[in-house]
Amino acid sequence: MAGRRIEGITEEVPGEEVEFRGGKVSQYKTRLSPDYIGQGAGLYFSTGFGFGLSNTVAMSDLLGNHRLLFAFNLYRDIENSDFLLTYYFLKKRIDYGFGLFQFKNYFNSRVTSIGESFSNYRLFTERNYGVFGMASIPFNKFYRMDLELQAYISDREFFDRVDDPFSSGLLYTRSGASKRRLIEPSISFVHDSSFFSYFGPVEGSRWRASVSRGVGFTGDDVSRTTAFVDYRWYKRLFYRNSFAFRVLGAMSEGDDPRTFFLGGPLTLRGYDYVEFEGTRIVMGSLEYRYPLIDALIFGWPGRWGFTNVGGTLFYDVGAAWFNDDVHFIRHSVDYLQFNDLKADYGFGMYFNLGFLLLNFQFAWQTDMRTTGDSQFHFFIGPTF
Repeated sequence: MAGRRIEGITEEVPGEEVEFRGGKVSQYKTRLSPDYIGQGAGLYFSTGFGFGLSNTVAMSDLLGNHRLLFAFNLYRDIENSDFLLTYYFLKKRIDYGFGLFQFKNYFNSRVTSIGESFSNYRLFTERNYGVFGMASIPFNKFYRMDLELQAYISDREFFDRVDDPFSSGLLYTRSGASKRRLIEPSISFVHDSSFFSYFGPVEGSRWRASVSRGVGFTGDDVSRTTAFVDYRWYKRLFYRNSFAFRVLGAMSEGDDPRTFFLGGPLTLRGYDYVEFEGTRIVMGSLEYRYPLIDALIFGWPGRWGFTNVGGTLFYDVGAAWFNDDVHFIRHSVDYLQFNDLKADYGFGMYFNLGFLLLNFQFAWQTDMRTTGDSQFHFFIGPTF
């Protein structure tokens, strides 16, 4: 065997194969193997659609340079089923990805997936199918630039709810249909130097600024330009006590501008969900987060309890509008009073239940002179 041995290594052909004592190291070859097969996989049956089958499969190579994911939810027929195929190439400094998808959903909503809004809640279905691509370019550890493209067709069918004359039930009749196409490239600059604790960030900052352009070629295409900025800052005061500050703004212009919404547990917590809407929004939130309960143990039935319950005091203010005719404060009075600006203050608590973070919020509306109605929100998810 030709070659030379260096400190216990025999090298036959440089770059081809190296022989160690007791084994050989060959050139790396990419082989994809399953990382997991979804635990939610299974066969099910419903009276409306019959039998269905769903699963999620993720695969990657040994070094994690290539990642492939395939998810599906098959029921009734291909048109009513969901599919998702994504691939990410993470070997180089710049990360790349692309995917194919089809999703069929049923809504009772005021907003569609492409950002259109209705004056009232409507019953409709959406079948969205298309492609997406992305490239993530890091500048350093904390800053990067994301380039994204989404291109898909949205087929919608609308329905009306009417009384069945032959029974006491309801009938759903088809009242119309439409098709829209969205081709939207975007560029984003992202920063993240935040440090996380039990429930979310407690130190550092995060922000994202993006601009996207919906390119219209025909009357069915969505044509718009949208800008969005979201800035978040965190400061730890002392042991497990911290401040969190957030400010965001967005605007959309064009023939088919996107509609933004405020109201609910993630924006203005003293108001109903999506109570305010507009093609322009601004909002700010300030929170003081503190440990509320370290341990609360009950002895009946059995021994159980809650640990590590967090509390928060918060203040939110924001506005949504459609044109430049907006007046944030009242100018006809000698004191500070909000007009189109909406504000709230309140308190909340949150704790982990398994892998779920449960949030409970109590908020009151205010215009800085009077206090209005209270609002309670419960949601599952992280703090901002």
